[in-house]
Amino acid sequence: MFWRRRRMARRVLDALAKAPGHEMDTATLAERTELRPASLYPLLVHLRHRGWVTTRQPSPDAADTARRGRPLYQVSPYGWWIVRGGKASTAPSAWWPTGRRPA
Repeated sequence: MFWRRRRMARRVLDALAKAPGHEMDTATLAERTELRPASLYPLLVHLRHRGWVTTRQPSPDAADTARRGRPLYQVSPYGWWIVRGGKASTAPSAWWPTGRRPA
């Protein structure tokens, strides 16, 4: 299970890193990573909890009305560290969601 989740997380982070503006909604992310929504949503919650991904709500006057209410996901600074091949234990502590490395 761990390795499968790790591969899926890598696919999500890579897709977000290659996206224009480095952010995507869930429908586009599912399409690009070829993950089912049933697998993608829990994974995004996990990545957000770990601090690898952040979300933001699009502005109410967004041009694309079909995607107006969907949150946009983007790679956090800590997530960029992981995408570029850094190890979680060597990331600067300011990037950790809690502000410090776990023991």
